[in-house]
Amino acid sequence: MRAAPVQEGRNRLDACGNQGVQRKARWNREETDADSWGGDLSLGGAQMGGISELVRRVSEIRNLAEFAGHSIYFRGQRKQDKLLPHLMRHSDKMRGKKENNLYCNCWVMGCQEFRTAHNSWEVLGIMQHHGIPTRLLDWTSSLINAVYFAIWDCQDCEAQCHKRPDAGRREGCHGNPVVWLLAPKRMHEFLASPPNLTAFTIGIDSVQDYAEVFVRTNTQEIWNYQDGPIFVEIPWNDPRMKSQKGYFTFHADDRPLEEIRPESVRCIEIDNEWKSEILDEFDAMGISEYDVFADLESLSRHLRRSYAL
Repeated sequence: MRAAPVQEGRNRLDACGNQGVQRKARWNREETDADSWGGDLSLGGAQMGGISELVRRVSEIRNLAEFAGHSIYFRGQRKQDKLLPHLMRHSDKMRGKKENNLYCNCWVMGCQEFRTAHNSWEVLGIMQHHGIPTRLLDWTSSLINAVYFAIWDCQDCEAQCHKRPDAGRREGCHGNPVVWLLAPKRMHEFLASPPNLTAFTIGIDSVQDYAEVFVRTNTQEIWNYQDGPIFVEIPWNDPRMKSQKGYFTFHADDRPLEEIRPESVRCIEIDNEWKSEILDEFDAMGISEYDVFADLESLSRHLRRSYAL
């Protein structure tokens, strides 16, 4: 488990997107009262643009009094969906059976892919990073990675809104991408013990075995954390997890994180007009999907896009 570094607080801002409500930003730098700030912190309509503006907004959130002294993690989404893992996004009476089948099928059919895993949590982390539905929701310690995930689909989107921002949205556009910020220690305030917890470190901290609780069919073990998600750090035993600086929230039920722990999250919406600029900045910095996904398939996509093939 880890504690967070201390930071100084100054300006205060309100969250965006809680329970699906979006509000226009109202900026008043002389105010320090949280109630005087409103808005979704949309990235657009400012004098500065692109990544530099996004970094400025993130810095302001980091300096909120309620976020001061907390480690912050990021999640990029191509649209403002609920903060729920794939497995938990749809009501399904067969969810438990599907979860059992997914894990067992991966363990049997993909055993070579899990040869570096030492426990069921590490298996679960590899599954998640390769697109298999789990109870894990991805987060990263890298703002750049989160922004890339938020907008990388726009590179090949059929709507092509980012190519001509002045033309408005095209048919098929999925909307503005967002970057979520999470303070895990605030999320963990519901825990009776241990205090001031940022993350459960798999392999070091005492955490129940995932498969024993959620996969094994004859289990009698009850999950200890029914009141909300927990933040876990799983060893980076997979190249993709390492390149993405991956961390996770683990969800025992289908209640969205932003609804049950709204004090622990904030989001920034990236306006359509800045997508093209941010993509150009990624190119200028030499950041490609290969840097994020670190596999032969992503290298192939990067090279094909680079040479227009």
